[in-house]
Amino acid sequence: MIEPASSERDLFEQALTLDPASRAAYLQAHCRDLAQRRSVERMLAADSKTEAQILARPLDEILGRVGEIEVDSPSPGACIGPFTVLEKLGEGGSSIVFRAEREQAGVRQTVALKLLRRGLYTIDEQRHFRDERRALAQLQHPGIARLIEGGVSDTGIPYIALELIEGKNIVEHARARQLGLRQRLGLFIDVCRAVESAHRALIVHRDLKPSNVLVTSAGEIKLLDFGIAKLLDAEAEQDGTPTQYAPMTPAYAAPEQFAHGPITTATDVYALGVVLCELISGQRREAGDSRTPSSQVNDEIADEARLMPAKLLRRKLRGDLDNIVLRATAVEPERRYASAGAFADDIACYLAGQPVAAHPPSRLYRARKFIGRHRGGVVTTALFLLAILASLGVAIWQANIARTEAQRAGAMRDFMVSAFVQAEPSVPREGPPRITEVVENAIAQASGDAHMNPAVRSELLSELGAVLRQQGRLEKANSTLSSNYENSLRAFGSTSELTLMAGHEYAQVLILTGEYDAARKLIDSLIANTSERAAAFLSKLLFDSAYLATKRHEISLAVADGSRAIALARGLGESRALADALSNFGNVQLIAGDLDGARSSYEELLNLQVRRYGATHLTVASAHANLSRTYRRAGRLDESESQIRAALAIDAAVLPKDDWRRAMHLNALTMVLLQRRDYSAARDAAAESLRIDRIAHGDDHPDTANDLNSLGMLEGLLGHHTAAVNVLHEALQRVEAKFGPNHYETAIERANYGAALARSGQIGPGRAELLRAYASLDALQDVDPEDQALTCEKLARLELESDNASAALSWIDRIDTRVAAISKPASYWNGRAASLRAAAAIRMGKPADATRLLDSAAAEVNRLSDADHVLRVEIPLLQAWAAAALGDSSSAMQFSVEGRARLSKLSYPPDTLQSLAARVDASGALAASEPPHALH
Repeated sequence: MIEPASSERDLFEQALTLDPASRAAYLQAHCRDLAQRRSVERMLAADSKTEAQILARPLDEILGRVGEIEVDSPSPGACIGPFTVLEKLGEGGSSIVFRAEREQAGVRQTVALKLLRRGLYTIDEQRHFRDERRALAQLQHPGIARLIEGGVSDTGIPYIALELIEGKNIVEHARARQLGLRQRLGLFIDVCRAVESAHRALIVHRDLKPSNVLVTSAGEIKLLDFGIAKLLDAEAEQDGTPTQYAPMTPAYAAPEQFAHGPITTATDVYALGVVLCELISGQRREAGDSRTPSSQVNDEIADEARLMPAKLLRRKLRGDLDNIVLRATAVEPERRYASAGAFADDIACYLAGQPVAAHPPSRLYRARKFIGRHRGGVVTTALFLLAILASLGVAIWQANIARTEAQRAGAMRDFMVSAFVQAEPSVPREGPPRITEVVENAIAQASGDAHMNPAVRSELLSELGAVLRQQGRLEKANSTLSSNYENSLRAFGSTSELTLMAGHEYAQVLILTGEYDAARKLIDSLIANTSERAAAFLSKLLFDSAYLATKRHEISLAVADGSRAIALARGLGESRALADALSNFGNVQLIAGDLDGARSSYEELLNLQVRRYGATHLTVASAHANLSRTYRRAGRLDESESQIRAALAIDAAVLPKDDWRRAMHLNALTMVLLQRRDYSAARDAAAESLRIDRIAHGDDHPDTANDLNSLGMLEGLLGHHTAAVNVLHEALQRVEAKFGPNHYETAIERANYGAALARSGQIGPGRAELLRAYASLDALQDVDPEDQALTCEKLARLELESDNASAALSWIDRIDTRVAAISKPASYWNGRAASLRAAAAIRMGKPADATRLLDSAAAEVNRLSDADHVLRVEIPLLQAWAAAALGDSSSAMQFSVEGRARLSKLSYPPDTLQSLAARVDASGALAASEPPHALH
């Protein structure tokens, strides 16, 4: 008995079970709505057609876009969001595609602009669309066309902007270039690698087909529309129920897509199998067909579609390639390849003449593969029989390793997907789970699963612990990575790749938590146990060592290890490894004070990334930001600002507005503007960086605390002392909760907060916080003496403002001691301690001593081209005060005029200088004929 059905899809599927003569009566009885009935009849008519081109069209086009809206085609010159339409490129069932462009900050960008036919009218639908396109915008791979931006028009029509790719689909390209079988398989491996990259980011394509796999004129693969199907299927994602039909192309769709089953990475593997069959045989595989591709090759296939004569092609496909396609297109998802990467690996094995995992296990088969690779040696002499047998064992062992690796990759993928699924709330909650919650849940599962493969567990915990470290969850990251390293050491030994990787991740968290001795011991052990042949990994360990050496002020060791690391990276001949090494080495050079060397490394990095990715890629933006930092340290502020604004222009062109990388570059701009003393603009940049980091990372992330610190310091420089205290107090709370009360980062933040309290008039609480900060720094090992000196200066100035000169002198003595321990003191310290001592001497009634000190300080400052602006004002004002105390009114007048002239040039003069100027006025340094206000 046929069950009653109400939806068009249900009516269509029920009618399919009847013979054609009975369908009309069934529809008459169960489909009273005339429009609905005609729609179902069109669906039945489409199903009855057998032409291949029908199945090759997207399902929503076959259905005549039942229930969808019609999108008016905008004319050239029309604006869609920030884009100007140039021309129509094409039209499909789900979208209309235009060539469009936009210009931001002098950068012109041409894109493929898709207007989706599915309207989004509810708040939930639009939120889902924005969430999904934000996730897809993070997908970065050279073989995947980048999703640049997306939005929803005022009329509810969603649009997306994609990287514009000029090329032919992979099948047409292969035919036009008359590519051989090996060339076609090599191209297809690149496709699988790109798909694998997206799957690692938990993004499934859902609609892979030749028209979504383009090959450029340079022979580079570019996948289109990655994840777009998910954007179109918003309703299914929101309430967990399938829509009437999901976006897909029937000829390439997996069985579970027709059955509304779960969409997984195996769905894409199936589509890849259909594409491979069409690419190598010239004939598309029909759904449910169990025949081998070789058995379907016949002389009727057009010459341009077939890459060689039918007889020869059948022989080439028979065996391994048949088995590979059959495995990829198995009806049951669990029988397919565990991942797109495993699919690519099997094809690579075929090309190398090695056994493939898709072939049924057989010693004879493996022996035949081996002999095929070594035919000359086998034929020439039987004396090599033992060697052949030994090599056969190696081949089997290698195949087992390959299979194990595929299983491991599949296990890791399945585990991570499971971890995200289990993070879904079982009861109502506010918002989705945070990434740290998901990761901590995954760590608990992996640690407690007694049946998990130990190698899989080790690799998972290394990766998950690294995520916690990057998110600032140092305590949990420390315990996870420490335990994982010890377990890996026991299970696999000190030279195992898994143990070394676990140790590498653990060493980085030890450095961040200030456990420098333990980090040094571990890193030295890892380096000793790493083979020189593993150059890429050894280079990473050496950079770990160099970074640790900079923390311990062992500059010569840092430079030596960094130089060895980059030499290893250059020897690899891999541009990606060299790019990472140049970034790390530039940082070492910068910390070591080798500004010319750092600039050279970062310029090489910038040129390398531009060659690899073009001028508007995110890696290029990062290189610009590194160069900006180098120029800023060198005092070349115009060039520094130009570089960081170039980075931000790229961000604006390719990133969503709230992306965390924009915040990172805004923070760099803040530092440039701060050094230029443009405090108002710097404050705006810091506030925007904070806004983005709160959205992208949350309140507990270290970057958010860093933004709070920058914003609080700038509020203080602008004279907004209450705002400064409030913001810096929040920053201190965040850092203390993250690192603990006595950590280095906490001490620095506490010193900034204490100084702000004192400037706001809360002298006692400010002094208490500063003393606590100094005690924390003094108790730490390997602390930077400059940080200690800066904290001493804050305390000395607090005591001077409180007219407690003797207490101030004790802190000034400490400044001298700490600065003497700095190998290359910054120009900031030139004349500073002498100026502070002079201020104390004046307050203690020793103006002659103060005058000698100030003359020395002025001589030091006047020799500098980059002397501190505040100190350049402070010294002549103190000289005027001392001269007035000595009764030298002429000198007092001269110094006062000089100091006030410099003070008037400061856009945001500090309160301390205003207060000092008032003291000079009270001392009688100004002539009665020239009142103070005349010089302001």
